[in-house]
Amino acid sequence: MTGDSMKVYIAGSWVDREKIKDIMDKMPHSITVTEDWTVHDIFDAPTSMLRSMHGIEEAEVFIMFHDGNETSGKMFELGYAEALNKDIILCNVINPSNIFIRGNMNDKESSWTFLDSEDLIKYLRRKYQCD
Repeated sequence: MTGDSMKVYIAGSWVDREKIKDIMDKMPHSITVTEDWTVHDIFDAPTSMLRSMHGIEEAEVFIMFHDGNETSGKMFELGYAEALNKDIILCNVINPSNIFIRGNMNDKESSWTFLDSEDLIKYLRRKYQCD
């Protein structure tokens, strides 16, 4: 992946969309966010769902920020990414009850608590060798 733009999908709760949007906006040019769901029209669910699913399909890496609530939207996205065999990075996960989150935590490399977007970006650059 050296020299190429890495594609990521960043999932999180709708209530945390401003925080997630800030993280998306801080991604360097070498990391492309495949879909900005934070600007979706929540009253047009079919279109939002399809755009998000396409974003997950296009991504090489699925990143999910966990706020302690295992809401159906991000859980669906996590399951979809898992079914597509995407690399999965779980952030801020503490004592989850959902089996899909716990299953992904078995791989120590896939579960991290990042203090801020800079830590996440450093990790992505190091692990995926994107400049």
